[in-house]
Amino acid sequence: MEKNLIGKVALVSGAGRGIGRAIAFALADQGADVGLIARSRDQLDDTRAAILERGGRSVVLPGDVSVREDIERIIKTMMQPYGALDILVNNAGVHTAVGPVGDDDPEAWWHDVAVNLRGTYLLCRAALPFMGPGATIINVSSGAGMKAFPYSSAYGASKAALIHFTETLHLELESKGISVFAIRPGAVRTSITNILSSQKGKQYLGHIAKLFEDDSDLLVPAKFPAQLVVRLCSPKAAVLSGRMISVLDDIDLLIEKAEQIRAEELYLLRLRTL
Repeated sequence: MEKNLIGKVALVSGAGRGIGRAIAFALADQGADVGLIARSRDQLDDTRAAILERGGRSVVLPGDVSVREDIERIIKTMMQPYGALDILVNNAGVHTAVGPVGDDDPEAWWHDVAVNLRGTYLLCRAALPFMGPGATIINVSSGAGMKAFPYSSAYGASKAALIHFTETLHLELESKGISVFAIRPGAVRTSITNILSSQKGKQYLGHIAKLFEDDSDLLVPAKFPAQLVVRLCSPKAAVLSGRMISVLDDIDLLIEKAEQIRAEELYLLRLRTL
């Protein structure tokens, strides 16, 4: 297998399991040295061991992405041996606040926003001084960020904010040659979907649970969004920077239509009026 990321340094949050673990595998398989971020040291150790077995290289960096001190320590630790960062994947996310606004838990609501949005911001803020031309930032968003789903307002609002943050960051970093993407990973069955089988999940999130059923068009394995991340790290994909890209999109076609996509402001969050 041709390795296109040899010599590259990557950081992946939420790398202990699920989509983040698959992304870490995919980047390491392509030759990148991968920093693994998550709160659980045991899960990170398992991910690193699996990467080593596959012939890759990785570094375990436990910490909470929503805590500024943790993030600053993680970046300092990672940059001491490497000095520069080529790929940042903001994948860490939670979905714990469920129910109608007014009948939910305010602390759980804000915690979801803190991990999903603040965590992404903190990692970008700390990592950017070490990123230069050709670097890539990928923020894992969700279809919930594009379409409102009732009883899941914290998750949806934070994922929508990630798309807007991606657009803004692209405008700030375009002149520096740094690409920024938001991605829709598809319906991947991970630990985050355990909320669907909880008491509140069964009561309020049946409409979301349908997306993860066997006959769902959006149901995909974790390796699919991981492959998308690798593809977006290629120089050719830079013409799509600032966009929200789905795991189901034809990337070759989007690259071919990049001029039209920019001119018509496609794959962006926009308010359309009469």
